[in-house]
Amino acid sequence: MFLAVKTIADAKTNTATLAGTGPDSSSVVFLRILNELFGMKFRIVTGYEGVNNASLAMERGEVDGIVRPWAVIKTSRPDWLADKKINLIVQYTVDRHPELKNVPAVVELAENETQRQILSLYASGADIGRAIVAPRLQTAEVAKAAQTREEKENETRARLKVGELGLDIYKMRDKLVKAGLVYIDEAD
Repeated sequence: MFLAVKTIADAKTNTATLAGTGPDSSSVVFLRILNELFGMKFRIVTGYEGVNNASLAMERGEVDGIVRPWAVIKTSRPDWLADKKINLIVQYTVDRHPELKNVPAVVELAENETQRQILSLYASGADIGRAIVAPRLQTAEVAKAAQTREEKENETRARLKVGELGLDIYKMRDKLVKAGLVYIDEAD
């Protein structure tokens, strides 16, 4: 997969065909942004019904790659990593994930301030999940809430960067215990 593209730099000179879902999905828009801003040569095949079908298309050799969250890859398809079936070429984030220190965050590709702002805005969706839309009359309240959220996200990023687990940051251990699960920090 990604036969001719092993790094993000390769995508400027070699074509890779990637599976996308809907035309407005991040799996399509993200690649279009990279193509437009940096002259990447991603060929996008849209119309796959969800990321699972896109993943199957990659496994069958219909496409060279997909856009998929790191958390999903490492939990749903750890064999891809263990068997070195995939190359992670860029992170759709503002900052590098602590587990992916050798994979650039998309914002690092920026060659000027305008590109940095575009990529930061788009990649921030990976941190907050969805865009926020509010009526014009509520802009002051929304601006204050956005500032508070940004401060909280910066704090969370800093905690993740030093290796603190999301499991602890988001207070999930009690929920796991209530569900009958136990998280083991180290193998015996």
